[in-house]
Amino acid sequence: DYSAALGCGNLVGIQDRINQRREVARRYAAEISNESIQGTWQWGGSSWISTFLVERRDEFIKAMNERSIPTNVVHVGIHKHPVFESGVELPNQRYWDEHHVCLPCHSSMTDEDIEKVIRSVNDGW
Repeated sequence: DYSAALGCGNLVGIQDRINQRREVARRYAAEISNESIQGTWQWGGSSWISTFLVERRDEFIKAMNERSIPTNVVHVGIHKHPVFESGVELPNQRYWDEHHVCLPCHSSMTDEDIEKVIRSVNDGW
C-alpha cells in the first residue's frame, strides 16, 4: 500500500523534525510580544501546527500576506457541517472560529524565517 510505504519512509528522521517544530513553537512563545495575539500552546506535542488567537484576524492575515508570511485558518467548528448542524449556539466555538489563525511552523524553517515571522507579528497590523 502506497500510503503505508510513504508513512514508513517518513518515520526516518521524525524526531529531528518534531524537535525543529518544537523549537519554532518555543521561539514564538518566547519572542512574540504583541498583545493583540495569544498563543494556544500545547507543550509536549509534535507542534505540527502553530495556532494563535488574533484580534482583527482579517487585517492580520492581510498584513502577513503583504509581508510574505503565509497564514492559514485550519479549524472550523464541526457543528457547522450540515450533518451536525443543530442550531445550538456555541459562543466559545464562535469566538475561536472568528479569531484563530496559524503561523508557519515546519521543520525546514531557517532562523531567518522564524525571525521574520516574529518581527512581522510584533510590528503589528
